[in-house]
Amino acid sequence: MQNAGLDALPPSLIAAIDDLYTAFAPYPWRKTMPACPHCLQTYPGFSEPLREIPAERLHYYLFKAMSTIGKQADFKHYLPRMLDAWAQQYLGGESILYHEVLGAKIARADFDAWPENEQSAMRRCFMELWSLVLAHYPIYPDAEIILCAAGQFTSLQPFLDAWRETLTTPTLAHLVEMVANQPTNAYWDSTSHGQNEQQRLLLWLQETPTNDMIAIARQEAERGNFDFVSQQAGFPLKEYLL
Repeated sequence: MQNAGLDALPPSLIAAIDDLYTAFAPYPWRKTMPACPHCLQTYPGFSEPLREIPAERLHYYLFKAMSTIGKQADFKHYLPRMLDAWAQQYLGGESILYHEVLGAKIARADFDAWPENEQSAMRRCFMELWSLVLAHYPIYPDAEIILCAAGQFTSLQPFLDAWRETLTTPTLAHLVEMVANQPTNAYWDSTSHGQNEQQRLLLWLQETPTNDMIAIARQEAERGNFDFVSQQAGFPLKEYLL
């Protein structure tokens, strides 16, 4: 799936990312991080300025963070840059980060015990990413990816509430695709929290107000309003609805 012609990030998302860098600034860079004594013993900290670390350089670290490489404080140091790289991907930036793994690592870092300013900054950033996704269709990373990532460490209810309150063509298109292709991303099972939030999402998709949204989408399809985005996405929204 390709992105829908994004040429700039919303100012609110840029501000949320800046807040992340501020919130996690107290966690310092370390020249070397402790690592599994049977594998690496130590692992060097990234030498580039934090905001300039290439996303591909963080790929290996993300998978190993806190399990094989470094501690929670090291993960928090690099966390803003990983969310920054995620956002840049919507502008066509290449990223090989596994977004759902990032969500699971946030959970592993004991998110519920973080100071309130850190939790707030993280939720704000994910909600801004979600707002960006809802405003565009097709787009990648897509709706299920961001919900699966967020669901590893926080409640999806605010995301679902925002979805139901937004009845634009892109938002309805996301819903039609998710109803047609049920959320079965393998990463939902990464944490027990993620499994619970997957069930929350599946139940939400069956609720009467959600069916009402599908009815509105059907009307949009009858007017031909999904034709262009359906062609872009390579997914037959209209055929599913009519």
